[in-house]
Order: sequence, then C-alpha cells, then structure tokens
Amino acid sequence: MIFFFPEGDWQYQQSDNLFVETAKAYGRQISAVHLNNQPLDRGDWNALARFELGPSFAEWDPSRSYTSVLAPFKGLLDASGSLGHVNLVVDVDGVARRHAAVAKVRGRAFPSLALAAAAMYRDIDLGDIGYDGAGRVQLGDRRIPVDRDGCFRLHPSKWTYTSYPIADVIAAWQSEGKGEVPRLGRAAFKGKIVLIGALATGVYEDSAVTSMSTRTGGVEILASAAESILHGRYIRDWMAISILFIAVYAFATGSHRLSRPHTLALIVASVTLLHLTLSLVALFSMAVSQ
Repeated sequence: MIFFFPEGDWQYQQSDNLFVETAKAYGRQISAVHLNNQPLDRGDWNALARFELGPSFAEWDPSRSYTSVLAPFKGLLDASGSLGHVNLVVDVDGVARRHAAVAKVRGRAFPSLALAAAAMYRDIDLGDIGYDGAGRVQLGDRRIPVDRDGCFRLHPSKWTYTSYPIADVIAAWQSEGKGEVPRLGRAAFKGKIVLIGALATGVYEDSAVTSMSTRTGGVEILASAAESILHGRYIRDWMAISILFIAVYAFATGSHRLSRPHTLALIVASVTLLHLTLSLVALFSMAVSQ
C-alpha cells in the first residue's frame, strides 16, 4: 500500500480500528515507509525491528543512508504483514533510472516495497533475504544485481500493468454487500500483487521522469521493480562487455594488418552496432514483460 498513515485519525477512531482489524485479519498488507534525514523521526524502532533484513547486511556499507523514517501509526504497523520503503532514486539530471531494493536507516537494512512484495509473493521472510558481499541480494533462488547503494537499473513501462480506479473497487464492494454480482470481480486480483497508489496527472510528488516516459507514477515504478525481481529482468551495465568486444575486435583486425584509420572506423561502427542491438534487446524485454 503506497499511502502513508503516520498518525491515526482522532476524529474517526472507529475507522482506524476497522482498518487495523482488516489488515490484521488479512495478514498480507505491506505498509509503506519513507526514509529521510529529517530531525523528526516517527518510527517506532521496536515495532520496525521485525521488518529488518537478514544479518548478512550488517557489513554492507552504502554511500547513501538515512537517519529517520516516516512509518504508519503503531496500531497499523503492528497489524502489517510486511513493510517496505517507497523512496525514489533520481539521478542528477532528474531521471529515475534505478531502484533501491534495499536501504539502511541507522545501520539497519530494510527492503523496498517492491522487494517486500516479491518476498511475500514467494513466501520468503524478510529476515531470510541475504547479501553476498559481492553486489548481489539473495531472495530465495533469485540473485538481484545491485550497486554499492543497493540499487538496480529499472525496466519502466507505463503500459504493462492493468490499473483500476478506486471508485470501481468501492462500487464492487457495495455490489457484493447488496448480494449483486459486481462488474469488477475478485478474480481480477486473485494471485496477484496489488499496489495501491495515485496515478493522477497532477500528483507530481509521487512520480518521476524515467527513460521511457516524461512522467511515471511511483506506483508504476514499484510495479516494474517488483516484476524485475520476480522474473530476473534487469538492465545490466554493458560497459565491460563493450570493452571486451573492443579488445577482441582490435586484435582480430590488427591481425589482418588493416591500416589504423580503417581499424578505428571498424571498431567505432561495431561498438555502435553492439550498443544499438543491446538497446533493442532491452526495449523488447520491457515490451513483452507481463
């Protein structure tokens, strides 16, 4: 769930109680937290302890860490089945190209909401998620390639995921209450990860520019990240492959005693073709993601 509830509603405590009881009965709600470096810390650290990642993250030392957390009010936090941060990682040019699968707050490692959702989908406890010390987060039999800050490159796509207006969900609930068959049935959500968030055009605080769109909702970025984790689809750093390709090609062309200008031209043309091919492969993999 990508809404924050840091404080209960003192005017409508009955609604808060119903919300908490529903979350407790369901047992699989993932609450969202926001990590920051503000002086005001609204995190109940005793309650947050059960959502920490495995002990193998103790030695992980990211260059980016946080000091405080905006978490749900205690009743909802205690009723939550899991928890994950929803911080967007934006590069200096304002584009979100990476997703922080893990992050540290006061020396404690927590998952992103996408990683927490993937773990719950596969029935893996957060405490069983590990780090191998060599740039890979271990989720069961899945290895997630991350950089020093626990990030991997995104596969953002606005057209991959089905979305439903919250009004349709409320109408379906009301229809069921009347004994009618709703237009939006429960089958639409069965066996799926359901993310709740805002997609309105004017909601700029929960959106970012990505490599595929001038404006992508935060909930869509999280959906893309969760899919990448579940299916092992990542945009990898092809620089090492390019360097190897240049070295091999230079050796091959040099062995044929081509002139230096011709050799350089062939290397440039080949590397350009290589990058174009890899880009097309990456775009195709995004287009077919389901």
